[in-house]
Amino acid sequence: EAAELSSESALEAHREASGDDLRATLQSHLCEHYMKGNYPFGTCVVHRKKSGGKGEYAICISSTVYKASSYWSGRWTSEWVLDNASNGSSLKGSCHVATHYYENGNVQFRSNRDFHIKDLGLKEGADPKEVAKQVAKHLSDQEFTYQEELQEALRDFSETTFKKLRRQLPLTQLTFPWRTGAASLAAELMARDK
Repeated sequence: EAAELSSESALEAHREASGDDLRATLQSHLCEHYMKGNYPFGTCVVHRKKSGGKGEYAICISSTVYKASSYWSGRWTSEWVLDNASNGSSLKGSCHVATHYYENGNVQFRSNRDFHIKDLGLKEGADPKEVAKQVAKHLSDQEFTYQEELQEALRDFSETTFKKLRRQLPLTQLTFPWRTGAASLAAELMARDK
């Protein structure tokens, strides 16, 4: 019975070590290969979750960009859960996007999307490097498609709805040159009329 307990604890220790190897490999690969190419201002962290003996890994991605000189900021966050079960691997997640434009006004845009990939095509006990490559590929495919759909929707929005929200230019199609002598001329005319 003692030998039985010893082999069970050795098996559990092996599972723990291999789970930690996969977590470290996922984080390293995602940070070095995926984040640098897609979110240079972002960060990524992978946590191992214990859920009924299954190997689940939470992948958290966050990237924020502030461009004060251009009057905008944006944030991308995504949370993914890799379920590396014995009957196959699945990946589910959600992405949250927020942008803020504040030049001559205040416009904010927020969008969310959920994803679910039922089978990553990985076998139980697959090499952690191969798992990391497949996870990065699926993350990239899903997030790239989402970004493309957002860009198309925003392109349509700026050509239709957003134009209706903006103040129309005068008939000359020119903005009033407030920083030139015209402003002082207008002030003088108003003072003279008083």
